[in-house]
Amino acid sequence: MIGGKVGSLAGRYIDGTSFESENHVDLRKELASLGFREDGTETFYNGRSGEMLKAQIFVGDAYYLKLKHM
Repeated sequence: MIGGKVGSLAGRYIDGTSFESENHVDLRKELASLGFREDGTETFYNGRSGEMLKAQIFVGDAYYLKLKHM
């Protein structure tokens, strides 16, 4: 999941196979260099009140995709 997020933000392919995959420590460092938390979590806010949620939620790249029928 972190590899997918780094790949979409950096605009490159990430090898996530078990044969020649990239090191997860390097992916986390690259995610931090792109301005995100290295564990992939983000702060969410209540859409009605604007109140910050207390939990840190992991967000992958699929979250940002909008379904066509919505």
